[in-house]
Amino acid sequence: MNDQTANSTRAVRRLSPLFQRLFWFLVLAISLATTLPSTADDFADGKQAFEAKQYEKAIRLLRPLAEKRDARAQYLLGYAFFSSKGVHEKQAEYWLRKAVDQDHTAAFVVLGNLLMHKDRSARRGLPLLEVAVRRGHPGAQVALGAHYLIGRPGIPVNMEESRRLLLLAADQKYKGAFLFLSMWYASDHGKKPDYVELLKWAVIDARIGVGPGIFADTYRSRALKHLNQAQVVEANRRAAAWLKAHGETP
Repeated sequence: MNDQTANSTRAVRRLSPLFQRLFWFLVLAISLATTLPSTADDFADGKQAFEAKQYEKAIRLLRPLAEKRDARAQYLLGYAFFSSKGVHEKQAEYWLRKAVDQDHTAAFVVLGNLLMHKDRSARRGLPLLEVAVRRGHPGAQVALGAHYLIGRPGIPVNMEESRRLLLLAADQKYKGAFLFLSMWYASDHGKKPDYVELLKWAVIDARIGVGPGIFADTYRSRALKHLNQAQVVEANRRAAAWLKAHGETP
């Protein structure tokens, strides 16, 4: 383990034991939070059921379309199997692979994450995420950026690549990117935590991101403990400037 990996891993572990336990769930929840396009066809009812987390109903509605080679339905059917209670990994992988075979970009993200989780390594999942990253998918950028931040078998810690990917997703205003950028700046990233930038991203997250929650509140509170009033003003100024530059009301 090199010095950067060791320092970054220690810094992440210092953030919160709870975060360590929930890190993988957080990566999945945020990187897969894909907004699906509205439709006016038979796919719409299955999509609506999926978004309401009525996975059994979604599976029932989407399967006939998936069997007719509708890539959207194959993707969402696999995603529903992946998200539902019970052991449905084989069904999820089967339908996601069908969608990947039809070049459905979001399916690369979900299947990549499924395989990373299933294998406990990056051997099969990483190439799929990399395809989606090259295509500019923000969910893939967040997932891979998060893995480069904390490291895992097959993906060594790479703080600069992590930040690059997370910033790309943030520029697309992808909600989960802001929370992971807070995590990035809370780590020592080879130097020391940057609490002004940490507060900046925590403010942005509260404004247009995942919003208040145990992790966001933890990062905001941690930043405030280390900043004087002038630094708090500067962090808020940076957040307002970023929001304005990205078409948001500060």
